[in-house]
Amino acid sequence: MSEAGTITEVVKRAVALYDVLPSAIRNGRERVLLRSTDGTERELLIL
Repeated sequence: MSEAGTITEVVKRAVALYDVLPSAIRNGRERVLLRSTDGTERELLIL
């Protein structure tokens, strides 16, 4: 479930992720670290 409050925020986050992932894949990265504004971190594995 998304923590975004609006559809606009969901789209904004999706576009940001779409921008980061292809670059990470091209550079051979297997993991992307996502950090929220409150400092919480999540690791995204690229398979």
